[in-house]
Amino acid sequence: MAYDGRIMQRALARFDEDKQRRSAQLDQRRRALYAREPRLAEIETELERRLLEREHMRPLHSNLTCHLKITAQTVRASSRLFDEDPIKVAKAIMSFRTMNRLFINSSEWTKRFCCFLLRFTGCYGVIHGMFMRKQPTPGCESITDHLESEFHEAVPVGAELLSDLFTYLRGKGPMPELFYGNFNGETPA
Repeated sequence: MAYDGRIMQRALARFDEDKQRRSAQLDQRRRALYAREPRLAEIETELERRLLEREHMRPLHSNLTCHLKITAQTVRASSRLFDEDPIKVAKAIMSFRTMNRLFINSSEWTKRFCCFLLRFTGCYGVIHGMFMRKQPTPGCESITDHLESEFHEAVPVGAELLSDLFTYLRGKGPMPELFYGNFNGETPA
């Protein structure tokens, strides 16, 4: 059964129009959702802002990476610790410092320009929430409150675990039970 070429062209055109309409509707729903609910990067950035403010630091002016020095000794020690190529370690430290300066310490104009570039390259949706704004991101307050509370409860537990692990590594105590599991909460047989 042969199809008339004009019928086939109309069917393909209608299919293409429907595809574009569905894509536009999906983008519209996504934008509406993101307008209502903050993204993970925004929540993380706001938690970082909150913790800096609790330490009486100015979030937009605090250099959180000034202690990271790229020296031969630091790179050598880090590459041994992570069993990684020293050049990769040096690049990682450099990029971490650069991203901190860009996402947190840069001017609003620099951040706007970066957002423009991110939109232009199609990466805006992935990265833009990492920029710390002058004002807190709306919608993040309740989740930031919850995460801050969890953070403050976890600090003493973490300190105790590290102390117990240090005691074990010195050969003066047993391995803490929590270190027998993996990240899925499963203990090996």
